[in-house]
Amino acid sequence: MSFKDFYQELTRGFPSNLYLISSFQDFILYETQNFIREKLKIEQSFNFSQYDFDSIDEKISISDIVDILNTFPFLSTRRIVFLKNIQKAPKKELKNIE
Repeated sequence: MSFKDFYQELTRGFPSNLYLISSFQDFILYETQNFIREKLKIEQSFNFSQYDFDSIDEKISISDIVDILNTFPFLSTRRIVFLKNIQKAPKKELKNIE
């Protein structure tokens, strides 16, 4: 997704259910996440989740993420889930997210 495409989606309020945003620079991903949270007025709350597959501290399975994605949002119109370093997840399990 180019920056122009991202900005167009941002101004429309992200109408799609799924977006893939990739960058080799962590700062760009961090800022993108902040833009999305500000635009959608999402606080650090129960409708926002972030998981890092490269994290040593927290390990989560793909099946747990699928359960989270299928959970209806609480007091909101949508649930936001950021998956970082998804390339570290087992490839055969990634089809379940789709």
